Amino acid sequence: MRRTFLVLLIVLTACTMATPAPTVTAPPPIATLAPTATPAPTVTPLPPTPLPPQLAVRDYASGAVNFVPVTSVLDPQTHFGGLLPRAAVVEREVFFLDYGNPPFIKAATTEGMRELSWSNEYPQTTLGRLSQELIWSVPPQNFTDGGTELRATTLDGASTRMVLRLTLSADVAPFEPLFARAANDGQDFFFSLGPYGIGGYILFGGASSLYRYNTASQTATELIPFGWNGKYLCLDDLSPDETRVAHHCDDDRDHFHVITLNGAQIAGSIDVYFPKELLGVAQIWGNARFSGDGARVAYALALGNPEAEQSWVAMSVNENLSGNTDSKVIATSEVGSYFTVLGWLNADTVLLQNYGKTPTVWSVSVVSGALTQLAEGEFLALVR
Repeated sequence: MRRTFLVLLIVLTACTMATPAPTVTAPPPIATLAPTATPAPTVTPLPPTPLPPQLAVRDYASGAVNFVPVTSVLDPQTHFGGLLPRAAVVEREVFFLDYGNPPFIKAATTEGMRELSWSNEYPQTTLGRLSQELIWSVPPQNFTDGGTELRATTLDGASTRMVLRLTLSADVAPFEPLFARAANDGQDFFFSLGPYGIGGYILFGGASSLYRYNTASQTATELIPFGWNGKYLCLDDLSPDETRVAHHCDDDRDHFHVITLNGAQIAGSIDVYFPKELLGVAQIWGNARFSGDGARVAYALALGNPEAEQSWVAMSVNENLSGNTDSKVIATSEVGSYFTVLGWLNADTVLLQNYGKTPTVWSVSVVSGALTQLAEGEFLALVR
């Protein structure tokens, strides 16, 4: 058995040695593929959600400024404040005149209110916005040479410049330049020369003249002269297209005028007749405001009785003010209060201020006459 084992071992060994080793061919190398970068998706940022329009209204008792949402669809052409604004809006911050002693300018947002420390150097009468500056008037009481000025100040108060200066002779009653409105071109502005220190029972004031100031040439063009028609505090509003002026002072007792401008010339006027039921009843009127398209005008009338005042709001009925027009009553105040017209929210809605025991802000439908109280307090500005 041992021998057999050896033989078998030899045979197996021999057979194994006789078989040639296989030729091994290495496989081709696997190509290394660089990863292809997936392009980042193009993301178009969504436009910021527009903030809702708000009424900035100052509380009569506390002095705080409240911001009340406006649900009406707004006409972008509407101007508020007439020709003598007392507030300006810059990036949803409201700058307004606080008639303290002395008067000064405050600014308010939904986050709170601040006082502009630089503004108490001189009292101001009107306040407006010219690009990124506040423009305001300095009355003649602050100068010894009979001067009076319009000044413009950056929002932070770091820089103030004189825009316009007038010097009055000693025999002339004091008056001052008052900012009226920025022009549609964004560069020029309108201003008025108004008498300074006039008092009395004045429900519906206004401007006493109208000029356009060209900022490039630093020149002023007279559109309606000071004391035109022998009256003062009479010009209520300039139409959105800058071609018409509502003027409420006249010796007539049954209508007021809308003046048409042709450049620097008065080209004519139309008569806006009072509602027939108020003839002989209303003793004072004014505060006219053009609609956003300039086609209609709303205005206020009042008894003129400080002991038991009452007022009405009327609007012209002739579309486009293409000729003399009648009016219809759209709102009546309670006895002991009166309305002023702030402006048109849209073609169907007029914004009103009511002065009674406490000031309140209302809207009225020119279609139905429905009155809606929107806020308590005094209107400062529309924030949009």
